[in-house]
Order: sequence, then C-alpha cells, then structure tokens
Amino acid sequence: MSSADAEKYGQYEVPQRPVKLSVGQPGLNMLPLDILQKGLQYVNSVTDPRLLQYGDIPGYGGFRTSLASFLEVEYKEKVEPEQLFVTHGVTGALAFYCSLFTTTGSTVFVEEPTYFLAINIFKQDFRLNVVSIPMTPTGLDLEALEKALVHDKAPGPKFLYTIPTFHNPTSYTLSHEKRVALAKLADTYNFNIVADEVYQMLYFDSAKPPLPLCYYTDRAVSIGSFSKILAPAFRLGWMQIRSKEILDVFLKSGQMDSSGGNSPVTQAIVHGIIKSNSLFDNIEKDKTVLSSNCKELSNEVTTQLSKYVEFIEPSGGYFLWLKLKEPYTASKILEGVEDVTFVAGTRFSAYGSCDDYLRLSFSYYSKEDFAYGVGQIKKRLEAIEAENTK
Repeated sequence: MSSADAEKYGQYEVPQRPVKLSVGQPGLNMLPLDILQKGLQYVNSVTDPRLLQYGDIPGYGGFRTSLASFLEVEYKEKVEPEQLFVTHGVTGALAFYCSLFTTTGSTVFVEEPTYFLAINIFKQDFRLNVVSIPMTPTGLDLEALEKALVHDKAPGPKFLYTIPTFHNPTSYTLSHEKRVALAKLADTYNFNIVADEVYQMLYFDSAKPPLPLCYYTDRAVSIGSFSKILAPAFRLGWMQIRSKEILDVFLKSGQMDSSGGNSPVTQAIVHGIIKSNSLFDNIEKDKTVLSSNCKELSNEVTTQLSKYVEFIEPSGGYFLWLKLKEPYTASKILEGVEDVTFVAGTRFSAYGSCDDYLRLSFSYYSKEDFAYGVGQIKKRLEAIEAENTK
C-alpha cells in the first residue's frame, strides 16, 4: 500500500526524509499492537454491561487497584488506589488542574526551559502569569525559585509546574536533595506542585531516579501517563495525590460529576494489559530501544558536532539538549538547514530566550537516520562558519 493510500492515524506524518529529530513521540517499533490485543481480549471477557455506563469519577476501582499494584512494583513504595485519579494523559491533567485551582492572572512557576506545549496551555488557554525559573544539571534552581516566590505580587493562587525526571527538553533530573528542599519551600510559601512525571520509568541501566514528588510532600500532584510506556493513542494517565484536601477538589468537580470519569472502556483495555503482566515487558523493551538510540545519537553528535556543541548524555528519557558554542544560534541554523528538523531552544522558553540551545529527539529514528540528520546540521553549521570567516 502506498503512503497516499494509507489511513492517516497520527497527529502528523513522520517520514524517513526529512529526518524529523524534532518529534517527541515513540518510534513505530515501540507501539505494541500485540499487547493491545491482550487488553481487548480482557474486555471481550467482561460480561457486566455496567462497563458501558458512566464511570466512577476517579476511575473504576479494579483498574485503580491494578494500577496501584503496578506502581508499587516500580516504585518499591506503597501506592493507595484511593489516591489515584485517572486522567486523559498529562495534558488532560494539566488542564483539569488549571480549571479548578487557578483564575486568570494566577501565577505558575515553570522551569526555564520547559515543555513548550505546557507554556501554551498556561498562557493561551488559561491566561496565567508564567514566571520562569532557571535550571541546573541537578534540576530547578531553588534559590532563584525562592527569590521569585518572595517577589511575586500577582493575584490568585500560585503553583509550580515541573518535570523533575528526565526533563523535557534538558533530560536533567531533580536530585533527591533538591526534592527534599523543594518540599520545604512548598510548605513555607504555601504553593502546590504539579509534577509532570511522564518519563519516570524510562531510565537506562541502573540510573533509576528518585521517587515521584508526591512522596516528598502532600502538596505535590504527581502525574503519570501511558503515552510513553505503552502508547499515546490510549490518551490515558493518572494523578497520584496524597493530600485529601487536593483530591477532594477533583472528586467534587462539576465537570467530572457530569462526565462520570475518564474513558472507562479504555481503562478496561489497559486494565487487561496490566493483568497480563505485559506492561512491565513493554517498558523494558522501550528502555532498551531508547538507551540504544540515545547512545547512537550521542555518538553521532560527538563525532560530527563536537566542534560546535556541548551536551550531557542523558541516562533516561527521550531527548538530547545541545548547547551551541558561540557564535552559533539555533535560529540561524534553522534559516538554511535542509532535510532535517529539530526544535530550537526558544520554543521552550516563556520569554523567547535559549536560542543557543537545540533539542534532538532519539525516540523515533535509528542509527542511519541519526547519522544523516546530524550530518545535515553539520553542513549548515559549516556553511555558517564559512560565512562568518569571509
């Protein structure tokens, strides 16, 4: 079947050429149709028609129990099913939180840089006051955060949006010591934390990260998702909320009372996958693919671009974060680069800074494509270098 005849399922096409190293989604070899069949077999075995009713607001009990058991094995810590709330992925959780805990002009602190689509949600959809806090290789700069908390005069409640583990785009992980200190800041300055922990389980080798932030403070809402550990099309995730006060706001919300929970049938499919023990195997397979891809892309960048960039090789996640040496900028490269895409650092800044950085994803393509794509970036950098020496 030709590509013209094929059904278009995805949000956008990801061709072999140009090499879209901008794409932060799983490769086709990470999408488990075989495991989907196990979930569907479980649904086919259900004889209770109430599966098709309006669902339980936080997610039906059997699914949350199986999810809690799965997370306990991964975290090696107790997970209470009653503290889990099923969401439409991380994006749905972010929008849900903002709809209940913020008003126009409320302050959200974000990392600089941060996930660019989260910036769009906060600024465009909810008209929040976005305040960026710089990062270090061990995570958020907590001294800068405290200064911003002291000086913030914006009306409305405050919260921090953070990606503490294998951060997008930097791949940095917030250290245990900083998590402890951040929890103390949240208590001292009376703000909540919304932790986007979609990459929590995608660590390489023995580089297992610290526990989710909700284990450090009840003020943290830890958001997980099946998008990166199973498949994005399920549009399913969860919040782990240890504060009864925060959880009650979600449980008593009018929008959930009206909808009756998020996607009960999809929950049932994933429930079947968890019960089959296939999810653990899928995560291990994904980690193997990602670790290999990361090494391949890192090797290509080191071999071809070391004259022009610096970077820290990640120990998990999806991305390389390259710092360009002077006088090069991502925007200048984008002006003339051919047959490859990447994301300029400015996309991840609430203020349009970070033009001396670019993000490459290693999740979708493999060795030959990495070599070709990085080679195209090198050609563009060489052309800029030639222009600068005229």
